[in-house]
Amino acid sequence: MTQFASVLLLGIMIISSSNNIFDEPQGCNCHCRIGFKKNDPVKEYPNPVIDIGIVESWGGIIGATNSRSAICKSRCYHAALEKLQHMPKAEFCSKSERFLSGQNRVPMNRLFTYYKVGGRNWMTCDSRFEKCE
Repeated sequence: MTQFASVLLLGIMIISSSNNIFDEPQGCNCHCRIGFKKNDPVKEYPNPVIDIGIVESWGGIIGATNSRSAICKSRCYHAALEKLQHMPKAEFCSKSERFLSGQNRVPMNRLFTYYKVGGRNWMTCDSRFEKCE
């Protein structure tokens, strides 16, 4: 058996023994959510107001690098901006958390955009304010 045939056979054996060898690892996905202010950074961000989902994916085995985190932040920002800018004020106000802001105690609502790459922490990159009376 030639060396090429041996390598090919080994590759076929590895592929057949692994169910999802071509699936992207978790570290290669950029996740995006819109919700209430937690902290920055946070390890978990369950129950968002809007789960935008995965906005970018990278193939291969290299996970969450700093450059991918920067790309993820940009992609999430634009995806969230698209959702938040086109959301009617009434819908935004019904989804967002009320808090009292300023000396005049005007009801204000605020939603934040969170992003993460793979197993990294969730980071915030944008917010929207509305005066909801």
